Amino acid sequence: MHSSNRIDRVTQARVVAALCLLVFAAGCTVSDQKAPGLTGPSTFGLFANLSATPEALPRDGVSRSIINVDVNNNGQPYANKVLVLATDAGTLSAAQVTTDGNGHATFFFTAPSFSDPADLATIYVSPLQNGDVANVRSDSIRIALIGPSVPVPSFTISNTTPAVLEAVQFDASATKLAGVLCSTACSYIWDFGDGSNNIGSTTNGMVIQHAYSSPGPMLVTLTVTSPSGTSNSVTKTLTVALPAPPTAAFDPIPASPTAPATVIFDASRSTVGAGATITSYVWTFGDGTPGATTTDPAVSHPYNAAGSYNATLYVVDSLGRRSSTTVVTLAVQ
Repeated sequence: MHSSNRIDRVTQARVVAALCLLVFAAGCTVSDQKAPGLTGPSTFGLFANLSATPEALPRDGVSRSIINVDVNNNGQPYANKVLVLATDAGTLSAAQVTTDGNGHATFFFTAPSFSDPADLATIYVSPLQNGDVANVRSDSIRIALIGPSVPVPSFTISNTTPAVLEAVQFDASATKLAGVLCSTACSYIWDFGDGSNNIGSTTNGMVIQHAYSSPGPMLVTLTVTSPSGTSNSVTKTLTVALPAPPTAAFDPIPASPTAPATVIFDASRSTVGAGATITSYVWTFGDGTPGATTTDPAVSHPYNAAGSYNATLYVVDSLGRRSSTTVVTLAVQ
């Protein structure tokens, strides 16, 4: 009896010990688990700290601000690092700079001109990585630009494909200054792009008309000046259409001559569209004699024998275009 109880106690002790070992092993397994290691350096560990002195400039085209850059890579100064520079207004003293042994670089920003509409300049600094900046972060700093408002010119064209000598209206009434319509407070100067000396080719006026004397594409530029003297320009394109092509027409005088007779051929009914002129008349007389080329619409020719003659004419205009040939059959009695 005593021997049996001793065996039970030994068995129980062994079971408890086994359970403890399992619990201990499980505890050790949990405590030995570790978080994944951090990845190595990346471009996100590379950043530039920028400062500007001063942080605001007058918009005068000459005032400068000193830009200081300190580049760090994972918290350490990054020496001899090439930095690519860019700005959306004004100019920079260099396109790129290189940091010194302390990861520091300096360059200058020059304010834009009086008539530049920018009121804020953003300067971007991008580290050069393997000869490329496409996939590298950029750091930036902004500089306030102080100056009077610059007009924002705008205009419409009544017809962007006018014919030669057709009046075209140009309307700049949508021009704004400081967000509101400038109207007659601003002055307007037009360059219609045709190089003519006619009155109105370059003139003042918010709404104005102009006619072109020659065909082709034209660059129309509007320059608007504000009461404070700031100015701004905008350019649009229109194309003046070619005039109607030349048409040859003529009449023989007399219409039924008797040989021998001298016949006058009158081509004054020949036409060409506005903006071009007929420069030459090319004749043949149908009797085997040499033809003629004249600048005058009328020409005379003798016929010494009766018969039927096909007289022909084509005309050439100032644009070098040739009409179709017109034929008149002349019956000489």
